[in-house]
Amino acid sequence: MKRKRIPTWILLLAFWMTGPQIHAEGRMFSAGINLLSLLDLGTFEADLGMGLSRHTSVHVKGIYNPFIWENTGNDLRHKQLTWSLQGRYWPWYQFAGWYVGGKVQHSLYNRSGWKNPQVQEGTAFGLGAEIGYNWMLNKHLNLEFAAGCWGGYDRHQTYATGCCGRLIEQDKGLFFQ
Repeated sequence: MKRKRIPTWILLLAFWMTGPQIHAEGRMFSAGINLLSLLDLGTFEADLGMGLSRHTSVHVKGIYNPFIWENTGNDLRHKQLTWSLQGRYWPWYQFAGWYVGGKVQHSLYNRSGWKNPQVQEGTAFGLGAEIGYNWMLNKHLNLEFAAGCWGGYDRHQTYATGCCGRLIEQDKGLFFQ
């Protein structure tokens, strides 16, 4: 009778998932999604974070929207691919209570308005700041509220319409939002 062996990588994965390094002091992990951003024409926003110490954490955030919506002959769009690297300081404890943070962000976008058929397409990168509060609902679930701003350098083109529109303007410069 032949014995079946468990592959080594399964054992290592099981140990890593249950091992003491996951629950070690200052090494908590977080994963989150922004459900409210789905109201912005289907924009998906996700965040992965890792605690560095009792008061600090780093986060990688991604924002993605590939959709174009039809509205009485005009295309509604807020297409984007955005990523940011954030650092946060937590006065009480990481992933709980108030925090302040800073970020580096890069965004590729393509957007048009509700009443305006012009389409703006471009790229932006810069620095930002954020303040927020993490409300602990239970041991594994938090509800986060945050507000922030960012500014930097933007380069974009404006077209008359979304599909095969003529170029109206090319612009570059500093922005703040």
